[in-house]
Amino acid sequence: MKLNFFKPRLTPHGSLGVVSLTGSGCLTLGAISGYEMSPESLQISSALIAMNALSSLPLLSGDKTRKNIFLQSILLQCALSYMSIRVFYNNEFLQNVDWLCFYILFYALTQLWQMAETQKYFESVIKCGVLCASSFALYPLQFALFGNAWWSHVQEIYPTQALGFSEFVFVPSQFIIAALMFAATLLDRKIISIKQAQGLFIFPVLILIGTVTAQEMYMPLTSTQELFIGLSYSNPVIIYKTIVDFFTTTK
Repeated sequence: MKLNFFKPRLTPHGSLGVVSLTGSGCLTLGAISGYEMSPESLQISSALIAMNALSSLPLLSGDKTRKNIFLQSILLQCALSYMSIRVFYNNEFLQNVDWLCFYILFYALTQLWQMAETQKYFESVIKCGVLCASSFALYPLQFALFGNAWWSHVQEIYPTQALGFSEFVFVPSQFIIAALMFAATLLDRKIISIKQAQGLFIFPVLILIGTVTAQEMYMPLTSTQELFIGLSYSNPVIIYKTIVDFFTTTK
């Protein structure tokens, strides 16, 4: 693997990939540590992740399954990057783009689920990831259906909703996918082994736990974790606490 910072190539192994991964990684760690990010830094990081994803299009070669997996990861990263930036803006045109974002997420996740069966060592992990990521498709769908009036009303109730969405949900998700796909290229080049690649999947779990916990600690009045924005009972943390309280009180 060769990095040339003076003659960068627009590939995940070039300087653009290093900058985008480093930036999103630092923002993710910052969110877990409780630092409040500026909207500008989150938007710039998201734009770099999308650019890096698109720059990996020349890597779409080889067998059909490999090509499709990389393509779906590119679509996922671009859709998540769009949502991370979109939450800070409110205009009529974006409502049309929200529909496109929803279709892209739905298509990419459906394709990944179908292709997971061809991955001997990663089938269960990919399917678990698809199930977890399926909630992302609900967010652009809500934006597309309910529009700017609804989003303005949500922000009146939860003033930090846009920041929480971008900082604790979409940017960490971008980082996870970009990092895993970078690892996939290393596996493809036989730089790392199957066991080493499998071991890397513990990091998405740790990041997910870290961001959910940090959001509850640092932004307790923001509904970031609601699967359906505006419906508090769809918050996984609240569901978990309700179940625990029920069994605790019935003993």
